[in-house]
Amino acid sequence: MELVEDVYEIRSVVDDVKLIIDNRIGSKPVHLISEIDNNVPHLLIGDGLRIRQILINLMNNAVKFTEEGFIQLTIRCIEEDEGKMLIRFEVKDSGQGIKAEDLDKLGQAFTQVDTRRNHGKEGTGLGLSISRDFISMMGGQLEVTSEYGRGSEFYFSIWQGTAEEDGSSEGEIHNDAAFTAPEAKALIVDDTEINLMITEELLASLKISADTAVSGEKAVDIKRLKQLLLKWLPPDHIRS
Repeated sequence: MELVEDVYEIRSVVDDVKLIIDNRIGSKPVHLISEIDNNVPHLLIGDGLRIRQILINLMNNAVKFTEEGFIQLTIRCIEEDEGKMLIRFEVKDSGQGIKAEDLDKLGQAFTQVDTRRNHGKEGTGLGLSISRDFISMMGGQLEVTSEYGRGSEFYFSIWQGTAEEDGSSEGEIHNDAAFTAPEAKALIVDDTEINLMITEELLASLKISADTAVSGEKAVDIKRLKQLLLKWLPPDHIRS
């Protein structure tokens, strides 16, 4: 795993995360809240893609264990030093919480705490494990406080560079909305229909055509079919 630092728009990252998490919440009576303090600049320098992945993992975990109430993302600057800011990210929920004896197990891949109560909830612990590793690579530490039956809060702080609003400082702003790849093709495999829909929509905004499959078996069938068609038809006769 590598980090690629560049200029990114923190509010655009949050908007993307909210879109995905709001769809994950679905019909649950859960209110999604996001707050970015005014002292956090619009443009930061860091690995915006990895930060987005971390926030999605943390908030997706909150969705799984929150049946009602709220999930809140808060981003604020807690320290400044020579063109850099220590940014604190907090994900708080009103979910079922975590027992004190289970806190040390968090972030271990393929481990789910409170097995009896969480029976039937999907999850392998990989999301938290990957997030913890990325945060560590960025010089931070994933921490959690929780009260069983009352909710949990996951948080971390990392140093990020700051950029001028014109994107001229230490890098160039890369606007995801301006990027397109009309020649690219993708295969999305996921057993959750809402995940397929969201990913397909995100790729469509980049003009990337995609096939979807609900299982590995279906994905292999799609690949085999295309291989057979390529033997008999020119590529421009095959729909992506």
